[in-house]
Amino acid sequence: MDFSDNEIIIYWHNMKNDTMFGTLTNYKNEEYYKAHKKIYISTKNNNFEMEVLAQSIISENSKLYDLEKNNVRNEIIKIINEKNNDINIAEDDKLIVLSTCTNQTEEERYVLIGKLEDNL
Repeated sequence: MDFSDNEIIIYWHNMKNDTMFGTLTNYKNEEYYKAHKKIYISTKNNNFEMEVLAQSIISENSKLYDLEKNNVRNEIIKIINEKNNDINIAEDDKLIVLSTCTNQTEEERYVLIGKLEDNL
């Protein structure tokens, strides 16, 4: 993955032993969020910085996952605005969604949304 798209969704398991996206839901805690506003993503060829903008629990049937209808960006921005409407998203901002199950019900997903910064 080269992270060249303007909207990127990464799906991973929410493991109870805190591997994969097992610690992602820590962002529900305001103190944790304040202490971890940046996430660093490393790939084989690049390193990226993600500024965390919002987190939410959404339905597995959310329009966010409807990639065929090209409304992913609108859904991402809608979730961000529901959590914090003081954030301005530029048209060329690369938005990234980290998505995992909640381990509460099979119908829910936990998403952490951020803005991907240039390569480090």
